[in-house]
Amino acid sequence: MPSGKTMNKTPPLEDEVLQPMLTAALYLVSIIGPHAAELNRQVSEADRRWAQSSAGDFAKAHRVPLAAFTQLLDRYARDGEPLPLLADHHRQDRIAAGWSADDPLTPIALNLLARQAGSAQFNHHWLRDLREPIEATLRSVGAECWFARDGALVEHAGGQGSLAWSPPLHRLQAVALVGIVRTAAAAVIAAVSGMRASELMELQIGCRRPAEESGPGMVRYRLASKVIKGQPLGGTMDEWVVIEPAYQAAGLAEQLHVNPRPGDLLFGRLAFSIRYQWFRNWVNGPEGQRLGLAPVPDTPVNLRALRRTLAIELAYRPGGVLAAKIHLKHVAVATTEGYASRPGGAQAELLAEVGKHESERNLDLVWAEFLNYQQGIMPAGPGARELTEFFAHVDSQLTPADAGNVKVQRSDREILSLLTKRASTLHLGTANFCWLSKVLDNQHYGD
Repeated sequence: MPSGKTMNKTPPLEDEVLQPMLTAALYLVSIIGPHAAELNRQVSEADRRWAQSSAGDFAKAHRVPLAAFTQLLDRYARDGEPLPLLADHHRQDRIAAGWSADDPLTPIALNLLARQAGSAQFNHHWLRDLREPIEATLRSVGAECWFARDGALVEHAGGQGSLAWSPPLHRLQAVALVGIVRTAAAAVIAAVSGMRASELMELQIGCRRPAEESGPGMVRYRLASKVIKGQPLGGTMDEWVVIEPAYQAAGLAEQLHVNPRPGDLLFGRLAFSIRYQWFRNWVNGPEGQRLGLAPVPDTPVNLRALRRTLAIELAYRPGGVLAAKIHLKHVAVATTEGYASRPGGAQAELLAEVGKHESERNLDLVWAEFLNYQQGIMPAGPGARELTEFFAHVDSQLTPADAGNVKVQRSDREILSLLTKRASTLHLGTANFCWLSKVLDNQHYGD
């Protein structure tokens, strides 16, 4: 097992990585988040509406729904609303199926128009009667992606004025953007609360406890989850006191949920490291750069690193070690000191105490064998000759040659000081007692 003499094996995040990552995540949660929540609602509503088949189901009939299409196209022309575009890959599928790339209706989402007109899907044979009115409307209003057409203005992340929060998106692009904002919410919660992966995944819809105001500008925010590590099967319910951005991020994650029902998991099984790569690619890509977000370095980020970084930020404040121990829900403060790599704390004291006991133990072993040597009981086994020569050297130091027949009495402390150098080379382990076991065996059998 690791000796504990070095810091926690998970390195904290460098400021060059944490600062742009957390800045981008906070921007997405606070500025883009409300628009992403509305986008998520629009996508869910469209999916439900488009999944329903029309009672008339003109697709199964050969009769062209001319009246319904005429009414629909008139509404598009009256409102000045662009016709819906197909995603690029669907457009390529049409071309591969035989549509001309120069046909003005090739990129138009005809199935969407059919569903809006009350049919389940567009019948290709209808083009003979509907091509002219659709092309006329197309020339009048143009075509655009279906989602995020509102283009509400938001503040540029770099402070350079305002711009549309998102360009118009296809459905898959809209779903991907909602996922990016959802990942940003998880990153904010993890970074500023220090939750473990298991605790983040146990957050549920409705985890936000009512805010408690204890005075002007003094509000306490709490998130409820479960502590899994070291707890009985199923975990133990607990709460985290968090700052307002984490509280807001949890509320946004509820709005971005596919089907938010009380008690459902807020994130569920979250492969954060993979989702973070998508988040970083989005920030560093054209979408993030359009919003003015600073590029995030290509450094892996996981929930352990976020927890470790917060532990250090907390621990190096006055009284921070104990505060970090309580907030991170560590069993012992020595664990927190390992996270914070704080010298001179309980961890360092424990190592010093272990070293002291080890030195005393080794010295006792050497002292006992030296007394045996003086009584004529020699060590045996590997290293016995070296140890005997060392004892003879010590004995010669205790009885100088010029002492003659005068008996010189040496103190135990003086003898121990001579043995200390040898004792410092011993280590607590099975192999270190080979020569000692031989001596004991020799004594037992009278050798």
